[in-house]
Amino acid sequence: MHVIPLALGDHWFEHHRQSRDILRTEWGLPLDAQVVGLFGRLDSLKGQRTLLGALAQPEGLKWHALLVGENTRDELKDEQQTLQRLAQTLGVSDRVHWHAPVTDLRGAYDACDAFAMCSLSETFGMVTIEAMARNLPVIGTNAGGTPELLLHGEAGVLFEPNDSKALARALADFKKWPIPPPGHRQKFQKSTALKKWSQLLDSLRSSPS
Repeated sequence: MHVIPLALGDHWFEHHRQSRDILRTEWGLPLDAQVVGLFGRLDSLKGQRTLLGALAQPEGLKWHALLVGENTRDELKDEQQTLQRLAQTLGVSDRVHWHAPVTDLRGAYDACDAFAMCSLSETFGMVTIEAMARNLPVIGTNAGGTPELLLHGEAGVLFEPNDSKALARALADFKKWPIPPPGHRQKFQKSTALKKWSQLLDSLRSSPS
């Protein structure tokens, strides 16, 4: 059995980026705040409510959140409205920044200090890979395929789904989060994946029938 993961274009791993202040201004974020990102469709399964709950905890009071996404299409419920009401109820609406989906999210990742993958379960969360590609510290739910992507805590922090308090505690200590070991990010780089595919096909061609 050979495992070759899904991959991102090599441009994701290039780090010629704009200054943080310019990016913060472009995304409407305060220049001096700690910002955690959560990108993807606005859906109860994606965990945005968990992040909002974390901001309301004592450990999360210094954090702002950048939420990029829109409601799941063709569904009658308005999750964004629900989330905005929840933010008001929790008293965190002034620290939550909303943005519609964009084609290229690299600038959004680069504007953040950390990334939270809060889904109840993801088989293979591309946002987790994107965040790692941008050298962003990642925290993800201990469910689905996320633990494997984060090497079960060696390449990021894990917390239990729906646990806002655990997420807040982790955010309070985010500078101590582990970073991916050398070579882990490159596993998800397109050029690496293509090389592995080429090697695999060559080995199959040369093997006895």
